[in-house]
Amino acid sequence: MAKSKINDEMLAEFAAAYRSKSEMKDSDAVMEYLSGLGKKTIDTVAKTPELLLFMSDNGMIKLEDIDKYLVEISWIEYPEVIEKLLRYKRNPPEVQTMAAQEQKEAKASDPKNDWMTEKMPDGTLKLVSYKGTETEITIPLQIGKMKVSTIGADAFSPEKYRLRSEMKLVRQMISKIEIPEGITGIEAGAFRGCTGLKKVVFPKGMKRIPEQLFKGSGIVDPVLPEDLEEIGNEVFTDCQKLKKITLPAHIKVLGQNLFRGSTLVEFNWPKNEETAIIPDYLFMWSSKLEKVTLPDTTVKIGSYAFRGCGKLKELEIPDSVTTVEDGAFADCVHLKTLQIPAGVQTIKNSTFRNCGSLERLYLPASVTIIEAGEQKRMSRHWIMDSRTFGDCGKLRICAPSGSYAETFAVQNHIPFEAV
Repeated sequence: MAKSKINDEMLAEFAAAYRSKSEMKDSDAVMEYLSGLGKKTIDTVAKTPELLLFMSDNGMIKLEDIDKYLVEISWIEYPEVIEKLLRYKRNPPEVQTMAAQEQKEAKASDPKNDWMTEKMPDGTLKLVSYKGTETEITIPLQIGKMKVSTIGADAFSPEKYRLRSEMKLVRQMISKIEIPEGITGIEAGAFRGCTGLKKVVFPKGMKRIPEQLFKGSGIVDPVLPEDLEEIGNEVFTDCQKLKKITLPAHIKVLGQNLFRGSTLVEFNWPKNEETAIIPDYLFMWSSKLEKVTLPDTTVKIGSYAFRGCGKLKELEIPDSVTTVEDGAFADCVHLKTLQIPAGVQTIKNSTFRNCGSLERLYLPASVTIIEAGEQKRMSRHWIMDSRTFGDCGKLRICAPSGSYAETFAVQNHIPFEAV
């Protein structure tokens, strides 16, 4: 392969062979070609990022250009390329004696080089920020002579304030974090925005998961500690790979917006009197949610708890429920039928707004208030301007004859069926 005949296609074939450790030809010609590109090297590498593996192994990358390369290739799906660049930046090739190399390796393996820490009032350390390049991480129990007890807020988050671009990339690629027994605290948002994060191993005995811990992360099927008692607000908000989750039996407190905007498909609520209230906004805009099982200990469904659950077609509400708050089922566009239990007295504002597929709503005789405005006649059609049943074009109210629900249906020109 003559230097003058090298083109982008040849470079791509060469880079792919190098990455897969296949037989390569004319590596000297490629090296000579890349060395002579000058300022055009970055543009060439942007087209074929795998070339960086070859270039870093052969000491061809200038330290001052690494950040430019990282920006150019941030879109690629080859984390080993980015990781190699970051390692190259931390440990650039240089001529060293054996003793100097051993000293350097020993220094690199020192845990304190990977962490920014802060001393806690009890004398232990908090891990404030991760500075390493590994993507599978075990939290250290000790740094130097000091015990580590806590993982700080946003410690691994690529959204942490004033974070360098290369560290953001590392954090986005973190895939596994193991937290050993001895770590007693995790602060808010520690793994927030870690889109490559698939697995976290929690220690036994951990009782609380803080706010936004996994918000916007790549977590798929989290295994929570058996002794867990509390989950804070927004812990799984915007988790776009989350499919299922099992909550421990002894959970006592669940935060608001817990699964908001996630891709959760199925959820089984723990049968526990401590969690009798479904929190506000719990599944809001969880567009993939298809099945939810509620236990007979449930007494209240919070505001907008199921709003925007577009794939939810049915839900069995236990007879134990006595309160359904505002907007609980708004924008559930595929919900077809629902039965409100006998203990409920009020249907609140926005509860069924924009439930366009809702055909049959069963209301008990106990309902004495429906918070809804009057309908307005436009042309030949009646338009409900209330937020409670707005855009429920297929709705039929099913209730006992002579009930308040029948009176409401007749007054508001909603089809009624006595049951």
